Amino acid sequence: MRALTTVLALSLAIPGAVSGFSGNGRALYREAQIYLSPSSARGGQGESIRSMGIIDRLEKAAGLLKGAQGQATSPREEEALGKLLGRAYNQMGVEYHKQKDFSNAIWAEEQAIEYRGDTSAVFQMNLGAMYSDSGDYYNAARALERARELGGPPQFKDRIINNLVGAYIRDGQTRDPGSYQLATRVLEDELYNRGEDFNLLVMLGRTYRLEGEPQRALEAWDRARALKAFDPGMRKAYVGLQSSIAVKRDFVTTEARHFKIEFNDQTHGHLADKFLEMFEEAYDEVGLKFDAQWEGMEQVTISVYASTEFQSAVQIAWAGGVHQANRISLKVNPSWSDPIYRNLIFHEYAHHIVDFKAGGKSLPAWVQEGLAMHQEPKLAAKGFYKALGNAAVRNTLLPLSDLNGSFSRLPAEKVMLAYGQSYDFVRFLLGSNPVSSFVRLLTLRGQGVPISQAFEQSFSMSLADAEEAWRAWLGDRIAKSRARRVRQRTERQSAGQQRDGDEPTTRDIRQR
Repeated sequence: MRALTTVLALSLAIPGAVSGFSGNGRALYREAQIYLSPSSARGGQGESIRSMGIIDRLEKAAGLLKGAQGQATSPREEEALGKLLGRAYNQMGVEYHKQKDFSNAIWAEEQAIEYRGDTSAVFQMNLGAMYSDSGDYYNAARALERARELGGPPQFKDRIINNLVGAYIRDGQTRDPGSYQLATRVLEDELYNRGEDFNLLVMLGRTYRLEGEPQRALEAWDRARALKAFDPGMRKAYVGLQSSIAVKRDFVTTEARHFKIEFNDQTHGHLADKFLEMFEEAYDEVGLKFDAQWEGMEQVTISVYASTEFQSAVQIAWAGGVHQANRISLKVNPSWSDPIYRNLIFHEYAHHIVDFKAGGKSLPAWVQEGLAMHQEPKLAAKGFYKALGNAAVRNTLLPLSDLNGSFSRLPAEKVMLAYGQSYDFVRFLLGSNPVSSFVRLLTLRGQGVPISQAFEQSFSMSLADAEEAWRAWLGDRIAKSRARRVRQRTERQSAGQQRDGDEPTTRDIRQR
């Protein structure tokens, strides 16, 4: 996923000749041109202008152009200068956007639209991108709808539609669930006007899934499949949706304040109230910790499956739950106790909150899983630490970069280690940083900041340095554990109580 939404700068060359200036107007225009094209400036003034920051130069040029416009001698000159002012402010907005200064970027782009006139699809598309990266998806959608109305260059049409649908989806997730319907309306309109289109149909299916219309989602994807074969990832999602619809035919629904739950009444309906209560606890505890509690949040839909149904719908053999957008799928097992269910529920709801705080932007799996594991009330960490300790002793720890993608892609024997490393690396960071540092990381990521930069801004160290420090910290704990066990063995030998075995891996690593 892109780190920052792309916005477009346009040439600052003035559209058409500007002539007929009298007196100071001509001088102001010519001076503005020097600030817009500093390479043309000569002598000491040129060196001074070239040393200025680009935003300072653009602001200076805009002030001069506004003065020149005020002294224009014809409507044609006034219009031409307005267009140049629009391009100068657009460029200013682009530069502010690069600096992640979204409020000034939005202000500059609105100035560009005011001076240029509301006739540029590119400017409206830029404004939508700036609002989106600031987290204001409602106004992003308004700007992008206007860009769609204006049309603009054909090469931008798909980008406008993709950004518009994305803005409506995020608005649906964060403010008004009715925005999902606006997203599907846009896609249906485009399909009506264009005819069958593979990419639009795939997007339509995904949007219907979020809207809670799985059958309509499947119909859209069936239409897409008739046009083009799915790639492996999309094929897996399609099969999962088919299976989910099949196993939900006998499901019923009930709901609480913040959650709606779907379940097979005959098999495990008696668990619905219990699960809803646990999810409300997670809403209170995890939501408070990550500053994500307000009535405007959309209800989360929980689908509860028996073990065989879950495997058919989700197709991840070792998972007990899966989070996707505003939906959580849970597996039930007759042998599981309430603490196991509570761990599972807190873990999956933490995924929902982490994704929500990050604005749906992609996150490394170690962030997602490490944070989710730390929200489990009674995490059974022994197996994870055994895998972690053995790997540390054998020097087979995974590079952190291997933990960016889904753990379902790892070899089965590496999954336990991946979870253990994620948990312990997050534990290392929390040892010297408050949870608010992770909240800042997620918020910056939601604003489009690349994960490496967001990490450094949140923890005041690079991700590479943090990984190196964590490995040293883990190595020190392993060394202390081994030394302690050697000392204990020596004491037992002295007391005539020698025992076989010396494994420096699990409990001591956890406790230190």
